[in-house]
Amino acid sequence: MKLTVNVEKLQELLALKGYNKYSFSRASGISDETLRKILKDEVSSPKMAKRISEALEIDLTEVFSLA
Repeated sequence: MKLTVNVEKLQELLALKGYNKYSFSRASGISDETLRKILKDEVSSPKMAKRISEALEIDLTEVFSLA
């Protein structure tokens, strides 16, 4: 199952929570490379979506939707 990322919303939330790409990758346990791909909407698995939503303390549907 592939999820689509609302990249603009994700970047907005990262900034709002005070994260840059590096600090968020560390806080969420997602590698820098995977986060770069997610921010280009190239890859997003349910597992990564869950990690991101938990780290940002948001509902998964705020940033992700089914492709």
